[in-house]
Amino acid sequence: MNITEIKESGSNNILLWALRNEADIKHDLELQSIINDELFYLVTISDVNLFETFRLSQMYRDKLRVLKTYPCEIPSTNEMLDSFNGSLSLDEDNPDNKTPLHEVAEHVMRNFINLVKQMENDDDIISRSSIIMFLPMLTRKVDVQIPVSFMDMITSISDEEAERYFNNNYPETLNTIVDEEMNGFKNIIKLGFVKGTSIIKYNKRYDQYLKVIKYNPLKTVDNSKLYKFSLLGFHKFDNISHGEVRCSFFNGRKENIVDSIQKINKLKSPLKVSFVIQLPINLMMQLNQSFSLEDLPIIYESSMSSIIDNELTFDDFVTPDDDPDDESLDEHYRNDIKNKLNEISAYRLRINEANKELLNAIPILLNNDFDINITHVFSLLPSIYRTNAVVTIDISKAELYTNHYNNIISDMFKEMLEFAKKVVDTNNS
Repeated sequence: MNITEIKESGSNNILLWALRNEADIKHDLELQSIINDELFYLVTISDVNLFETFRLSQMYRDKLRVLKTYPCEIPSTNEMLDSFNGSLSLDEDNPDNKTPLHEVAEHVMRNFINLVKQMENDDDIISRSSIIMFLPMLTRKVDVQIPVSFMDMITSISDEEAERYFNNNYPETLNTIVDEEMNGFKNIIKLGFVKGTSIIKYNKRYDQYLKVIKYNPLKTVDNSKLYKFSLLGFHKFDNISHGEVRCSFFNGRKENIVDSIQKINKLKSPLKVSFVIQLPINLMMQLNQSFSLEDLPIIYESSMSSIIDNELTFDDFVTPDDDPDDESLDEHYRNDIKNKLNEISAYRLRINEANKELLNAIPILLNNDFDINITHVFSLLPSIYRTNAVVTIDISKAELYTNHYNNIISDMFKEMLEFAKKVVDTNNS
C-alpha cells in the first residue's frame, strides 16, 4: 500500500486562524479538540487488494470510497517475494528439490484466472456479475479513500514535523507529507492499515458460540442464489420505559414469542428486524460501503475460519427450464439442453479442482518459518467465498434498502422485508 494523496475536508478556518496567531498547534490539546470538530483529512491509499478493501469496508462502512479499480493481474515477482518469501520441499522422495512459495501462490491464482477466461466465453451459463467474483482477491487492486481526523494527524507527527507541515504555507504543505518517503503520519497510517486489514480471528469458544447461536439457522436455507438469510428476531424501542421489547427465535418458547409479539405490536416506534445473512465477500463489501452504521447495523462478522468453513459453493448457473428427457420437446432442442447441462457439470468440476488446490496451498504457505504475509495468503481466495454477519433492518427505511444499486442485494432486502412482514402478521392474527 502507498499513500498517494492527502486533502482537507470540512472547514480549516480555525486552524488557519491559529496558525496566523502562532498558536502551539502540536501541544494545545484544547485547541486541537475544537479544530477536530470541523476539519478532517481524506487520505488516498493505492495498491490495495480486494480482501484488504473488504476489511476496510467493515471498519469505515460508508465512509470508505473506492476511487479507482485496476485490471486483474498477478502481482509482480518482487511483490510476490515480499508476501511469500522462502521455499519448501513438496516432494517427499526428493527433499532437496524445493519450490519457491511465491510459485505456489501464483499457481493457485492462475488456476482461477484461466477458469474466469473460459467463463467469459460462456456468459449464457454464468452471469458476468458472478464471473468476476471467481478472480483471486490478490489479483484485484484498487485505490481507496479513508477519513483521518485532525487529532489523529497532529498526534502522529513529531514536533519537528509539525513545524514543517503546520506553518504559513499550509495547506500546500500536505503535499510534503505525501512526497516524503516516511514520516510519523505515514507510519501511523501504515500500521493502522496492517492492523485494520488483518484477518478476523476469534478464539475457538467464541467462534463455536457464533456458529450455534447466530449462524446455525443458515443450514436450513436451501437455495441456489448468491445470498442466504434467516430471521433471528425483531424488536421495538419503548418510548415510555426507554427500554426494548425483543422477540428472539433462538431457544424461544412459543408462548413467550407470542407474548413478545403482542407487546411489540402495541408500540408505535419503528420495527427493527434482525437476520443472519450469508453473502459472497464481494457483495458483503458493497453492503458495508452502502449503509451507515445507523441505517444498517452489521455485527457478528465471520472469522476467517468461518469463511473457509462456508466453502466455495456456487449453484447460480443459468440452467434450462425444460427437462432434456421430455419427449414432447423437439429432439434438437433436447440435445441443446443436454449440452448445456454437461457444460455446467464441467464447470462445477473445474471450480472444485481449482478450489481444492487453493485449500491445499493455504496450509503449505502458512505452516513454515518464513516471513509470510498472512493477509495476502487469504487474499488468494476468490471473492465468491461467502461470509456471514447479523444485520438489523429498520422497517421504516424499507425503501432505502430495496433501492440498492446492486440487484442481488436489492432482491435480498425485498425478500427479507416480505418474510419479516409475514412472520409478524401470522403471529398477530
